[in-house]
Amino acid sequence: MGQANQFGLALQPVDEDGKTQQKVAADAADVFLPLTDGSLGPTIATLEHVAMEGDRFPQRQKRGGRQFGGPANGGFRPLSTGVILAMLLGEPTTTTLQAGVYQHVFNPKTAGKHPMPATAWTIQNDIYEESGDTADKLVDEYIGTMVNEMAWNVEGNNYLLFTSALQALRNLEDVAAPVSTLDQTDLWSFDEVGMEIAVPTAPGGSTYGAYTPFEIYSWGFSYSNNLQGGDRFPVGSKEAVRLRPSNVESTIDMTVAQDLQEQHRKAISDYPDLVRVRLSAIGKQIYEGTTDLFESLTATFMGVEYRTGERPLTAADVWEDLEVSAGVVKDGSGGYLTITLVNTHDGSYYHAPEPA
Repeated sequence: MGQANQFGLALQPVDEDGKTQQKVAADAADVFLPLTDGSLGPTIATLEHVAMEGDRFPQRQKRGGRQFGGPANGGFRPLSTGVILAMLLGEPTTTTLQAGVYQHVFNPKTAGKHPMPATAWTIQNDIYEESGDTADKLVDEYIGTMVNEMAWNVEGNNYLLFTSALQALRNLEDVAAPVSTLDQTDLWSFDEVGMEIAVPTAPGGSTYGAYTPFEIYSWGFSYSNNLQGGDRFPVGSKEAVRLRPSNVESTIDMTVAQDLQEQHRKAISDYPDLVRVRLSAIGKQIYEGTTDLFESLTATFMGVEYRTGERPLTAADVWEDLEVSAGVVKDGSGGYLTITLVNTHDGSYYHAPEPA
């Protein structure tokens, strides 16, 4: 999609019992995300039936079920980040820190939390058409849109970015383009991001020392809901029944800039101690007081298990970094991860609306 195009999202309403509804569309888009690229579209099955008809030429075949999916990639922004995180992890716990400043804590292990379906709108505009004719917009509405996979990444001289893979249940074509708010909040840049690490106070222990700053050249984090059901169609319908989250898979990849020998030994240990890792992005100030508050995004990983630590050995290069791959696992208390977003939005975009 080009710069003139648009991508909107809104969480779908719950029913009277508070249950999610994957096939009930949101009334309107809450926010437009200024993505770098995003595209939802169909994968359509073809029903193959080859019969003996007396010649060797193909016959017409019918179409089967449709799967809808595609990427949505961009940079993290304080307003719209909460919508994507609710789709990935479930609704947050929202509290007021100060007048007009809110904290949203996303924890996928909290009882009752699960990935939330949303309605997505993709709008492609003909920027050369001056008449304003709505026929010059290509608008699609995707119902039951969920985040299958999401990855974060940040490196020097860049922003804190994400890539994601979406899936949806249903498509409505040629609908009216929604009117919505474009997220124009500032991206977090690499110099506003920092990593901290906490190590066990004793080998195999359940207590950890304080978080201390840790230098990295790059950081990557992936989280997969392993959605199931998008390619299964009931008899009598070309539409999937629902999308079901399956087992979570999550990894961290980072280029370490300090304590290279120690980090390498952790990676090749037979049974390495878990470490805790915290990545924080701190943006502009939004409250001044006894405790100043800033637009921030903080991801805390309770159990990080080193798995590989690649160290090149060549005559041309000195050893100045270590490529570490790790798995995110439950710690001894069952904790997994939390993501905390602080901004000036009251959180209504991040919670499913109640039925009218």
